[in-house]
Amino acid sequence: MHYPLGSREPEVTMYLSLIRDTAASTYCLGVLHAGALEFQTIERPWIDAPPGLGGHPETSCVPAGLYELVKHDSPKHPKSFALVNPKLDVWHLPEDVPADRRPYARTAVLIHVANLASQLEGCVALGMGRGAGCVYSSALALDSFNLTVPWIVGHSLRIDFAEGIAP
Repeated sequence: MHYPLGSREPEVTMYLSLIRDTAASTYCLGVLHAGALEFQTIERPWIDAPPGLGGHPETSCVPAGLYELVKHDSPKHPKSFALVNPKLDVWHLPEDVPADRRPYARTAVLIHVANLASQLEGCVALGMGRGAGCVYSSALALDSFNLTVPWIVGHSLRIDFAEGIAP
């Protein structure tokens, strides 16, 4: 394909998947597929918080489901992605949450660097490998993820629990 001088090939949105395959009392481990790459993940365990659907804020992973990956840029987490699915009470920013959902809402659920679930507040961390309750080389994994997944709108992430793994 030929592109005009000075332009480059348009970036394509991606469909990513995360399968949680280990659920312990203090963490969840999984595998995230992004294009041809595979990353290990660590999250907090699932902690239900009815009547909301998003799980317990800051101490739980988000529920299984389909999420839009929204561009997030903050001093602590520059050029990262936030998981968003309002039907599951997961929003990008607090000001996005309708007043009646504020008591149950999850916000700023990001993909970022961490090696242990205790370093997360409900977010997803990537690693190049994993051990018992941890992922390895998280900064390297996030760098690789960022090279693979362009920082554009339109990506989605499907999260599921593997068969036989209960949240």
